[in-house]
Amino acid sequence: MKEQIFEIIARILEIDVKAVNEELSIENTEKWDSLAHLMIIGEIEEKLKINVPLEKVVELSTVQDLLDVIQK
Repeated sequence: MKEQIFEIIARILEIDVKAVNEELSIENTEKWDSLAHLMIIGEIEEKLKINVPLEKVVELSTVQDLLDVIQK
């Protein structure tokens, strides 16, 4: 599942999947803006059938944060 999440993030942010890691964040990725953030969450929910609570969506700022929420 982690690989699928990395692929989704890479596609939406238009970066190489090899550049996606747990430390990737909104702060250090130019293309990761609020629209991209919602697109990432939406696609993860749709493709992987995972529900990310709305209150958690606004708290997520790194790939690791996202993985932590999904794996709970």
